[in-house]
Amino acid sequence: SVDLKPQIEAYRTQFGFYPEWVSGDKIYGTRDNRIYMKAKGIKYSGVALGRAKSLTIEHKAEIKERKKRNGQRSRVEGKFGEGKRKYNLGLVKAKRSDTSESWIGAVFFVMNIAHFLRVIFLSFLKISLARIKMLKSMFLNTYHVFKNPLFYLAR
Repeated sequence: SVDLKPQIEAYRTQFGFYPEWVSGDKIYGTRDNRIYMKAKGIKYSGVALGRAKSLTIEHKAEIKERKKRNGQRSRVEGKFGEGKRKYNLGLVKAKRSDTSESWIGAVFFVMNIAHFLRVIFLSFLKISLARIKMLKSMFLNTYHVFKNPLFYLAR
């Protein structure tokens, strides 16, 4: 795809340096793009071109790193899919680009708030369940003492 180079240059303009890695679909793995990224010292995490290499220790490490990078990319794409499924991100049809960007930003803001609330709720739930378990064990121990008056004599 021809839009990879401008995206990399926009990254450099924004952050002052080139990215260490680029993850993208197979369409971004053209020879021209690979040559461009190699000249800039950027690694590409897509599938290698040509015949498969024999499995050496270095090649296994490279494959492992590439899979790790693609896994990170999958998480990002999964969030976009979640936005489309749960928050109607795929239905953004604003006339102006700045309105579309605002709408998309608002959707991701809501997604972040929902994630934050899930984390808080689950933490509160874990703490509450631990306290209930502790109170239950305290109650059962106390109940056992009151139920059996010979408990004190047996000791």
